[in-house]
Amino acid sequence: MIYLPKHYGTCFGSNRAIEIAYANKNQNACIYKEILHNEELIKDLEINGIKCENEIKKDKKIIIRAHGESLETFEYLDNNNIEYIDATCPNVKKVQKLIREHFVWGYNVVIIGKKNHPEVIAENGWCNNKAILIENLIDIDNIKDDNLFIVIQTTFNEKKALEIVNEIKKRFEKVKFINTICKAQTLNQISAKELAKDMDYMIVIGGSKSSNTKELFNVCNLECKSFLVSSKEDLLNVMKEIDVNKKIGITAGASTPQFQVKEYINIIEKRC
Repeated sequence: MIYLPKHYGTCFGSNRAIEIAYANKNQNACIYKEILHNEELIKDLEINGIKCENEIKKDKKIIIRAHGESLETFEYLDNNNIEYIDATCPNVKKVQKLIREHFVWGYNVVIIGKKNHPEVIAENGWCNNKAILIENLIDIDNIKDDNLFIVIQTTFNEKKALEIVNEIKKRFEKVKFINTICKAQTLNQISAKELAKDMDYMIVIGGSKSSNTKELFNVCNLECKSFLVSSKEDLLNVMKEIDVNKKIGITAGASTPQFQVKEYINIIEKRC
């Protein structure tokens, strides 16, 4: 039997970016860098004539990916009169705005998240790349000054982030903190965890480089045997390992569109 949690798959920001991309498939457009961390989605976009490019093409309409870009990138586009559509997730956009405001006001900006994650790199670009990037408790030692403004990568593990925030507050007096974790991801994790408790297996669908998908897998794997699948080949290999007569839960990361989830469910159902 196959079961689905109450909340799973793409959030509003991811859906918006995907819709923008497909809506521009015949408009001489390209996406600047990977629109989302989802290899299957990127392949499908390419089939539809929308490529993800690592360079800004001056002769094309540029689509800014869901993770966002630095202020410098937007200034470059504007100064060179390059047409673009900003598909940055609205939640990420709010974080960028908060960072810019507090940086101008004289705060020392702290971003809690994965240092090499594109969202964090983009957000750092809204304070002249002067943010203190914190990924774990050890990194707190890198903070030398007070008057801190703290935000969190929207897809970072909330429990881990709050532990870091509490430790920073113990060490420094002047700390302003705004919890910028995406609530959609939290709901996905809570729903997946509840379902996984009653499952024999959980299959987590999402990109192999997707931060929130990996977090979702970790949550599920604590409750039952779980598998992270990033392609149809991954899924077919998993189906060889599991007993299809047992209870199988399926969830998906915030960068996994509904059409991909449905396609994978059909593959599973044919083998059950």
